Amino acid sequence: MGTRSLTVVIHKGKPVIAQMGLYNGGFSRSGLPVKHWITNGVSSTFKRNLAKCKFISDNDVDMLYDKMGSSAYFTALGIDQTEQFNKMYPTLARSTGCEILNILSEKIPYSPIKLIDNYDFGLDGLFCEYAYVIDLDKSTLGVYVGFIAKKWNTTINGLWASCKGTNANYMPIGLIKEFSFSELSLIDDAEYVKMLEKLEK
Repeated sequence: MGTRSLTVVIHKGKPVIAQMGLYNGGFSRSGLPVKHWITNGVSSTFKRNLAKCKFISDNDVDMLYDKMGSSAYFTALGIDQTEQFNKMYPTLARSTGCEILNILSEKIPYSPIKLIDNYDFGLDGLFCEYAYVIDLDKSTLGVYVGFIAKKWNTTINGLWASCKGTNANYMPIGLIKEFSFSELSLIDDAEYVKMLEKLEK
């Protein structure tokens, strides 16, 4: 399903990963894998790879897509082209989503590791339906949701709360729950999903 999401990692006070996911962004399909990744422990391999990560420019991204026969990052590729692009550039694929955490937990021999900075996707509360923000400085996981209509006059919290949204009718995504890493290890999966689903309503 096309449930869009954002996976963010904060390190040394700034976002170093801001990975979009076009599919399966909900609590069960992305929220649980993020929880499992945290409770399994942040590996030394991931930390080493994190130091090698670099956000590339929009022009660099468009050049890669141009090689695949598309004019820009947000222009759809054909099925075969998409599969080829995802295989060649898994850290740049729009379908990667939270899987970026597992990709960067494996040994990667090259440097820099190129990433796309999709942090501002959180400003679009219509299309960014969920976000999972891992703060390595504070050892916390923040869970965010979209679809917060401006007409509701609701106050939102979190990283995008003070920002002007990019959608005329919806606010930026808002924080519904922040967990400490230690707290996550004490919550079973069913309880975790149920808690988030209740908070989303």
